[in-house]
Amino acid sequence: MVFDGRLFFTGQGFSTGEELYWYNGVDPPSIVVDLQPGPGGSSPLSLTPTPDYLFMTASSGTIGQELFALRAGGAPRDPPAVPELVYDLYQGGDARPKWLTSFENTYLMFTAQVEDTNRQNLYALNITGNWSEGPTEIAGTVDSTFAPNFLVDS
Repeated sequence: MVFDGRLFFTGQGFSTGEELYWYNGVDPPSIVVDLQPGPGGSSPLSLTPTPDYLFMTASSGTIGQELFALRAGGAPRDPPAVPELVYDLYQGGDARPKWLTSFENTYLMFTAQVEDTNRQNLYALNITGNWSEGPTEIAGTVDSTFAPNFLVDS
């Protein structure tokens, strides 16, 4: 995924497990941060760019699979910022955000599990505002056995 003049991808190291890596086209690829220290890895998935942030799902080891964001900035040859937790949607569990989609460069739409069920709720996160209140649930539960085709970029 190209974001902010750099290539970002999930890579795996023997001592880090799956983590977020970056490449600037000149220097060798390197890890952004070992978000979940040790060989377990944070398993970053669903890399989704917006003008100011690269969103992804990951686990830090202290929380389950949640939504993280990396802020744009710096010269393309400079190391990127460290991804930050956007909001712990399912405290004590894995929210498992899926289907991350940027909508009109204002909202990040996604589904997430917020209780111990196999159901996903649809959420919108205003990516231009304050994240401290977290995303807004905009629809009731969605059966996770079908793919939400409405969350595709057209």
